[in-house]
Amino acid sequence: MPLADPDQGQNCVVEADLILLHAPSVYDFRDRDDILFAYLSDSDSVNVSSIYEMFPLGFFSIKQRLLAEGMKVEIVNLASLMLQHPRLDVPKLIERLKAPVFGIDLHWMAHCQGSLEVADLVRKAHPGSLILFGGLSATYYARELLAYPQVDIVVQGYDTLDPVAQLMSEVLNGERNFNNIPNLLYRGSDGRPIATGFRHKPIRNYNDVAVDWGFYREASGSLTVSPAALKRQPNRQ
Repeated sequence: MPLADPDQGQNCVVEADLILLHAPSVYDFRDRDDILFAYLSDSDSVNVSSIYEMFPLGFFSIKQRLLAEGMKVEIVNLASLMLQHPRLDVPKLIERLKAPVFGIDLHWMAHCQGSLEVADLVRKAHPGSLILFGGLSATYYARELLAYPQVDIVVQGYDTLDPVAQLMSEVLNGERNFNNIPNLLYRGSDGRPIATGFRHKPIRNYNDVAVDWGFYREASGSLTVSPAALKRQPNRQ
C-alpha cells in the first residue's frame, strides 16, 4: 500500500476480505520522548528499524494461500507508514480500511503494546469486524490476549495457513461457528474462551504455501497478483 503523501492514505478506501496490519512496537512512539529503541533487535538475523517495522514473512504466505482460494487480502504496514509520514492520522486511516476480518501479528514480544493499541483502534472503527491475533508470542500468550476485549480470536501455531483459510471461508459464508477449526482460541457468545485444540501440527508439507517468489518476476503491477491470476494475464508469453 504505497503512499505518495499522508493525505492520500487518509482519504482512500481499501476494501478486502482480510486486512493484515503490522503495528509499531509502541503505538504512540511519535508523541513520546521517554523511549529509545536505537539498535534494538531480538536476533542478528532480523533486519529491523528502531520500531520493528518489518512484518513477518508469514503475512505473504497467508496472502498467497488466500489469493489462490479467490479471497482478497491486503497488507498494511502501519509501522512503516508512521515512520514515512509523521503526520499520518492513524485512526482516520484505519477507518478507511474495510474488511470483515482484520489480522494483527504478535510475533515478536516487542510488539505487545503496539499490537493491542492498534487492535483497539480497529475495534472502535469497525465494531462488527473480527480481530485475529497470530504469531509465536500470540501462541504462547493466547489466553492472556483473549482477556482484552479488542481481541476476538487467537490463531495458534507457526503454520496457521489451514486454520486461517477455514476461518475465512466460514466468515465469508456468513457463519461464525469455529468449533471444527483447529488451533483457535476464541471468545464464545457468553464471553468465555473456547479452545478448539492445538491439532494442526503438520510434519510434512510444513507451511505448505511457501511463497513462490519466481512468478513475481513476470507479474506486472502489484505484488497482490496470485499465481492463478498471473496465468490468466493475456500478455504473458
